[in-house]
Amino acid sequence: MSDALKIFAIYNADATVAGEINYALGKLIGLKQCSLCDISHGWNPLGKTQWRSTDESSPTIQWLHRDQQADLLRAHTQNALPAVVALIGERFETLLDSNDLLELGGDLQAFYALLERRLADF
Repeated sequence: MSDALKIFAIYNADATVAGEINYALGKLIGLKQCSLCDISHGWNPLGKTQWRSTDESSPTIQWLHRDQQADLLRAHTQNALPAVVALIGERFETLLDSNDLLELGGDLQAFYALLERRLADF
C-alpha cells in the first residue's frame, strides 16, 4: 500500500475504561451498537483470534476509538460512526459507513473483501 494512503477504522465507542464498560453494558441491554466492534472483537475484549492474526495481504488499518480521532478526522466523520476512512494524499474519503459495516454482520472476511473492492476505486 502506498504511503500516500492511510486507512482508519473508527469505533463508535471510547477508549477509556469507563467508555469500554459503558459500551459493554449498553450492548448487553441493547442500547449500544458498534458494528465495527462486532467485526473485530465480538464479545471478546481482546479481539477475535482471526482479527488479531490478520495476514500481511490485508490492508494496514489504524483501528481507533472515537475519542482517539485527530481533529481533522473527527471533522470528516462528524461522529457518523462507526466508519472506515481513507486519507488519500491530504483528503479524507469514507470507504465504509455504518450501514455498510452493519450489513457485514460481524464477518471479518467479508469486511476485508468489501474494503478491497472500495479501495480498488481509488
